[in-house]
Amino acid sequence: TIGKIRLNGNAIASAPAATTAASLNIALPAGAAPAEPPKPGTERDTLKGQQITVTFEPDETTGHERPRRIEVVGNAEATAGGTSESGLNLKARTITAELGADAQGRIAVFKAEALDEVHVADNTAGGTPTFVASANRLTVDPQAGVAHLYGAPVTVSRDGAVMCGGHLRLTQATGEAFVEGPGTVSSLKDADPLKPGDQPSSMLASWQDSMTFDNSTGRVVCVGDASVTMTIADTERNVLQAGTVTLQLTPAPKPGEKAAAPGQREFISAEAIGQLGIDDKPPRPAVMESRRFESVGGVQQLQKLTYLEGYRILANQPDRTLDVPVAGKLLVDDRTPGPAPAPGAPAVATPIGGFNSTSGTSLFTWSGSLHLSLADGKA
Repeated sequence: TIGKIRLNGNAIASAPAATTAASLNIALPAGAAPAEPPKPGTERDTLKGQQITVTFEPDETTGHERPRRIEVVGNAEATAGGTSESGLNLKARTITAELGADAQGRIAVFKAEALDEVHVADNTAGGTPTFVASANRLTVDPQAGVAHLYGAPVTVSRDGAVMCGGHLRLTQATGEAFVEGPGTVSSLKDADPLKPGDQPSSMLASWQDSMTFDNSTGRVVCVGDASVTMTIADTERNVLQAGTVTLQLTPAPKPGEKAAAPGQREFISAEAIGQLGIDDKPPRPAVMESRRFESVGGVQQLQKLTYLEGYRILANQPDRTLDVPVAGKLLVDDRTPGPAPAPGAPAVATPIGGFNSTSGTSLFTWSGSLHLSLADGKA
């Protein structure tokens, strides 16, 4: 019997990529390992570390020695799939894996754990990774297709969206990310040079209870004192607050489609639902506050403030519209300066603050519904 093999000092162990790549690929949003084995010598699964220990035990059926546990200690690194686009690179201080035989009798990873300074990234053949994660601890159940990341906080960058939280769960079959407890998710969109007048924008969402992110559809559900801030360049900032906020981002590319470049995950729409008076939390409507700015003498000044309140609010970013299908209230504070008088025109009394005839503060209430355009202020 072998019992145990230990390699010390900048140890390296490798095997054909088809052996274990599928078990490690759980951390990837893309899915499974290559269907066909790679050409010999082109792609390999590799373990590196200051010390690698492989423990063997007799197989219950054949009696032959089989590896049951692998432990990599000190600058541990595991690479699955070599440089293939479905490959994965994992770094940590310590990596351990429990091995067994799958349904076809092949050696497979049944449990894996990485500890301290954990960093995971997909391989893109020299390109920019579409998946990057940092955590204090990573646990993987390859057979169930589930990975858990723990940290203070965990940070995951995935197809242009960045998630942060104390505990994040990734599910391979559905491509879903779940954050337990408070956290944030953000996305950026650069100005599209092919769209005249298009401006860069950003989105930042936070919550207190949980967040579910379906990467394939781009749907994000934030629960518990949820807040979403949407910014367009330096000219507009919209803040949405509610008990639950559901966001729609640009969906992730489908298999075979070209992945969006980092910074191109676009916010599309949001639905805010007010907070019910349960679990010792007071009832509270959903609230939307929109601020528009203009440059005056090189300084950005507030020109218009719009405050919207209702139990349900729908926001559409491309159309720049707000809808409240229930009773609510709307407050508009217009600070737009009045037009300059024409040369030689008689002096006219200027309203306080220099505002035009449409400037001032207005309050609206309704019992039915409201449709509001942020582009032109029409309701």
